[in-house]
Amino acid sequence: MELVVDDLKECSTADRPLLSIRIWKGLPLAAGKTYSFSDPSQDGSASRCPGGGKKCELAKRVELTIDSNDEKGATGSFALTFRDGSRVEGSFAADKCGGHPLCG
Repeated sequence: MELVVDDLKECSTADRPLLSIRIWKGLPLAAGKTYSFSDPSQDGSASRCPGGGKKCELAKRVELTIDSNDEKGATGSFALTFRDGSRVEGSFAADKCGGHPLCG
């Protein structure tokens, strides 16, 4: 699985399994803050993609907590709830890379 925190448009399919959290409002992300939003949102979106070119599924509820954010990258945790009631939770350590604010 891969976590992406950036300001790009939502993915529609992926070649490999992918977990994507995208925030485009309220940047830069502040350490010690939790970002919460529901689909549809003007703040961001999250999706899980099964891979193999299959369609990605948008999360209906997103909670993203930033523990640290500096010039090297960010750490934190997330909880995503999907329409079927399933929930994906985890933590991340994302490096700053390329033209995107954070990816990892």
